[in-house]
Amino acid sequence: MGFFERFGKKEVGKIYITKCIDCGADVHLTFKPSPDKSIRCDMCEEKDRNREHFAPVESKLIAEEFAIDQDDAKAAQQIHSLLAKGKTTKQDEAALNDLVKRLVQDEKRRKKILREIVKLQKRK
Repeated sequence: MGFFERFGKKEVGKIYITKCIDCGADVHLTFKPSPDKSIRCDMCEEKDRNREHFAPVESKLIAEEFAIDQDDAKAAQQIHSLLAKGKTTKQDEAALNDLVKRLVQDEKRRKKILREIVKLQKRK
C-alpha cells in the first residue's frame, strides 16, 4: 500500500522522498528522514516480517527432511546387509519388501516437504 492509499489525497504537509535501503525504490514520508536511520519501502518491510515468521517453519521442515535422509541411510545399510548374505530367506525377502516400501514412502514425504519449503521461499 503506497503513501496516498494510506493517507488519502488530503493535505498532509511537506512530503519527503527517500530511497529504500534494500531495493532502492522511492519511499514517501511525512517526516524528514534522519541520515542515520535506514528507511525501507513497504514491500521490503513485508518481506522482512515474512522471513521472521517463516524461518522457524522452514527450519522444522529442513530438520524433518534431514531425519528422513538419516532413516533412509539406515534402511540402505539394512538392505545391503540382507543382500550381502547371498541367499535370502522368505523372512529376508519380507524385510527387503518392507524396507523398499519405507524408502518409497520416505521419498513421497521428502517431495512434500521440499514443495512446502519452496512455497515458503517464494513468499519471502
